Amino acid sequence: MSPETLVLVGGVIFATLAIGVVMGLSALGRSEKRQARIAGVVSPYLQNVTVRAVRPSLSQTFARSPLMPKVAALFGIVPELRHHYPLPWWLVLVLSLVAARLGLGMVAVIAGEAIVVATPVAWLFIARIMFARFHGQHRRRLFIQLPDALGLVIRATRIGIPATEAMRTVAKEAPMPTAEEFRKIADRLSIGMPFDRALEETALKNGVPEYRFFSTAMSLQAQTGGGLSETLENLADVVRKRVALRARGLALASEARTSAAILAGLPFGAGGLIALLNPSYAAVLINDESGQRILALAIGMLLFGILSMQGIIKKSLS
Repeated sequence: MSPETLVLVGGVIFATLAIGVVMGLSALGRSEKRQARIAGVVSPYLQNVTVRAVRPSLSQTFARSPLMPKVAALFGIVPELRHHYPLPWWLVLVLSLVAARLGLGMVAVIAGEAIVVATPVAWLFIARIMFARFHGQHRRRLFIQLPDALGLVIRATRIGIPATEAMRTVAKEAPMPTAEEFRKIADRLSIGMPFDRALEETALKNGVPEYRFFSTAMSLQAQTGGGLSETLENLADVVRKRVALRARGLALASEARTSAAILAGLPFGAGGLIALLNPSYAAVLINDESGQRILALAIGMLLFGILSMQGIIKKSLS
């Protein structure tokens, strides 16, 4: 099979997958928003209205199909966290596609045009990295906001408010996304779920270790007895110290992160200056085939160095 045929087949598969994901997730989002608007308008009049079953549209049927969660998981999308992403999910898919195509385009200068067939695989890989970064930012916000949320629970329990109502108080007063997590806890407690189990399910879903500490502390307090406010106060103090320790680590690593940013931007600055002072000298990297290979190899090594420095800094802070 010729390289042109491989590129064509890969492009068809990639386009089909992209269109399916975009249509499915868009239909899912529109369906959820439409149902929320209908519920808000119709709910006051449900007592006097006879509700008739309506056949779902094709987009709704596609969005509710069991295939969509698998496709979302393939790209690393968590539907429950879509509204917490700093960018729309579809824009992330587009940007990751552009990055994958540009990256493989540079590799194709060295390895040949047949490597373009791997565009769908590179697309999935980059998209999963981007969504994993968003999920990590979400967990960090939960971690940083947890001590203040525990402080609200402590103050509520000290004045005699039950634990369930204390959770609802946090859900109303705390900033997002902590308010949403405590609202889920309060909802589980309202249906009769034990305190430790409700917290454990929340901790397992959001992936924040400190929520597991919260669940363990509440479980031990339920078994051994004692003051709930004292237990939570000790836990809040431990979590607050962990937050301060992480902030101190970021401050100590600021010099390394600044050095990494300078080293990453220095080749682009030097290249732009050379192109400005002597365009014919820099044009060799663009017009000549050997120059294109050297440029692609240099960009690849630069990206590898940036990722290596980020990995070292991240590991030192973990």
